[in-house]
Amino acid sequence: FTGGSGKAGRHVINYLIEKKHKVLNFDLNPLENSKVNNIIGDITFSGQIYNALTDFMNIEELKSDKLNINNYFDAVVHFAAIPRKLLKSDDETFRVNTIGTYNVIEAAVKLGIKKIIIASSETTYGVCFANGNILPKFLPIEEDYDVNPMDSYGLSKVVNEKTARAFQLRSGFDIYALRIGNVFEPDEYHRFLEFFKAEIPLLLPKNFNSIFFSLISLSYFYFQVSLIELKDAVLKSFIIIFFRSKKWAKRENHSVSFWVLISRFLRSLKD
Repeated sequence: FTGGSGKAGRHVINYLIEKKHKVLNFDLNPLENSKVNNIIGDITFSGQIYNALTDFMNIEELKSDKLNINNYFDAVVHFAAIPRKLLKSDDETFRVNTIGTYNVIEAAVKLGIKKIIIASSETTYGVCFANGNILPKFLPIEEDYDVNPMDSYGLSKVVNEKTARAFQLRSGFDIYALRIGNVFEPDEYHRFLEFFKAEIPLLLPKNFNSIFFSLISLSYFYFQVSLIELKDAVLKSFIIIFFRSKKWAKRENHSVSFWVLISRFLRSLKD
């Protein structure tokens, strides 16, 4: 698991451990959890990723004569990245996110790890981090909506999806990209309504229809995701990967519908 010490990653790792998965966290900073094995590493160096994927998790496993280091890992989950625009320079954001993702997928595929999940982003749609207030062309937004960002972060995620597709076409392995929205941790849930009130007026045209405004408001928060939904998405990807055929996984739609998310959001406001 790359980026397991980050805002989203640490919660997903804890959830996977609860579900009895063994996890190795590859990150610039260790995750403070006694049940997690950590390797300090940088995704922009391919050799470090290869090393982590071809070694044991801990000293106890190193001493064991019952483990086969070949085909040691069942899956790779890649969350490590510069998480948004304006944290680093644009060129550094693009470099780290694209090269890092290429290195992770390449290492996993060439080592025969056939199950890969990467973190993409809702910024691929070009609504977030745009210059000015960009409204969706239509609602609800589906996976085939045009990906046309104008910022380095969103562009890096588009490139990463193309990288994943290229490796999938060549290898036939199962590679999933989760277009994750703005992540709220449990201790931030109480700020959700405050965030909603602050951000939505920025999206309003000067003369707006109230019904249209309601749809735009709700669609904007369709992009926001609680960690409960994110952890569930990762686990569902595991279920699809390990217990269903590749043909079935590609045929079925496992996304939560727009209107289900809207109803959840409205219930949360009521609560």
